[in-house]
Amino acid sequence: MIKKNGSLQLKDKNFRVNSEGWTSLVANQGIVCLQNPEGDVWEFVEGVSEELVGEQLFASSARMRETKKAGELMPTDEEWSILLRSREDICNLVFAGFRFSNGAFRCLNDQAFFGSSSVSDIGVWGRNLYSDTLVVTRFKSITGGVSIRCLDM
Repeated sequence: MIKKNGSLQLKDKNFRVNSEGWTSLVANQGIVCLQNPEGDVWEFVEGVSEELVGEQLFASSARMRETKKAGELMPTDEEWSILLRSREDICNLVFAGFRFSNGAFRCLNDQAFFGSSSVSDIGVWGRNLYSDTLVVTRFKSITGGVSIRCLDM
């Protein structure tokens, strides 16, 4: 997805969906979040830094479904490689961590994980950024919750 002017760009905020009517749950370390009816999107409410309140993490089952419903596009693995070479290449970066399939949240305020639309036989490609370095790494996730940053069309 190359824009008309030839450049590829990300939106300046993480993707979110409406969380009205979701149920509240208490996760590890006293983290309170909202969970959608399907159980595959989580929104931080309490027990996290102020910066994380309102951030949402999406399981692989929800990423494509929710972005498609909203008419948004996640970058492919190839597009992430073009867009994100350093942590400085993404604005308004929130280190929302990761949600493991067992329900535990990890790396809050230390790492940001972003899903892509590229699916392979063993998982979904994504990118991982660290709060203490400019390094961007590539990862493959089968399940678990990550942030979404969509393309600016």
